[in-house]
Amino acid sequence: MISINKELDGKNFIKWFFPFFILLASGFLFSANPDYSKAVIEEYFDADKAAISVTMKNIVFQYGLQTITTDNIIIAGKENDQKITRKLVQVLQEDIDFFQKKIGKYPEFDLEVIISPDIDFYKQVTIGRGEIIEFSDAFFLKNRNLIFVKPLSKQNFRELSTILLHEYIHAFVNHYFKDAPLWFHEGMAVYFSKNDINTSGFIFIRDYLNGDVMKLEEMKTAYPESRSRWDYFYAISAHAVKHLYQNNRESFYKLWDLGEEDILFERAFVQSFYFTTVYYSAVLPNYLKGVFIRELLSSFPVAIWGFLSAVLIVGVIIRRFRNKKSEDSVYSTEISTDVENGSAESNDNI
Repeated sequence: MISINKELDGKNFIKWFFPFFILLASGFLFSANPDYSKAVIEEYFDADKAAISVTMKNIVFQYGLQTITTDNIIIAGKENDQKITRKLVQVLQEDIDFFQKKIGKYPEFDLEVIISPDIDFYKQVTIGRGEIIEFSDAFFLKNRNLIFVKPLSKQNFRELSTILLHEYIHAFVNHYFKDAPLWFHEGMAVYFSKNDINTSGFIFIRDYLNGDVMKLEEMKTAYPESRSRWDYFYAISAHAVKHLYQNNRESFYKLWDLGEEDILFERAFVQSFYFTTVYYSAVLPNYLKGVFIRELLSSFPVAIWGFLSAVLIVGVIIRRFRNKKSEDSVYSTEISTDVENGSAESNDNI
């Protein structure tokens, strides 16, 4: 115990515990949104790809689901989930209204949502559609305007409402542009679905430091094969849309105006922003460099607080150890004194 106490003092204290402080701070950053990827993962399918073999009507009949209709949205779920489903519909409608006000567009299109009756059903409809679908909490079928969601028992209500808005935004984008690139789909869905892209700062910093910055041109039709890259894919997509929205607001609104004319995405993009998606892919890394610096600076306060918290905890432990050692020392001294006094009394009696 004495040797441990010595190593906790002075320079050795920093030597032994500094790595712990860094790890603790990193933990705070990394856990800011631990379900980030699960909250936004899904894929959309073209008409020539595999589609669900049965209609929503068949599924509702086969599994005895109950439906709730609001405006142009129909949500089907288990009968004993109706109370939660109704609340979910209310929150989703409010979120959609808020999103539409931001974009300035109020399209009317039919959208169907099926809340899986059990986890086996969800596995059945996701199997064979790729790893990113199988690990998702929901996914959108582009050619059917149909959203499949995991059972409510497997979901957090707040996260689920965000997921549904995320999926609705995919349907919104698809309504205007059938050929929108994947990065634009995901960027819109992540940025506007209340998923704060800044909460993934640690992931962005980590992957950016690796020197492998994804290019939008490589993100048009496919997700990264490695699961460890999915969050980075979403972060870059969201920052790409955020940059367009915040720095080219009028052009951003014009894009949707042109979308109503049923023209190709690339043509609408060029007529709105006066540059191509290829050019934007080439210049976006300069913007992301600034994002990296801001993310790095914003992480310092968290790291400092983590460091100070660790110092306080270790300081309390050291103080308790020293107090305990002092008490033991005093107790030992008292016993030694009592023994000496006892010996003196024995000599007097002799």
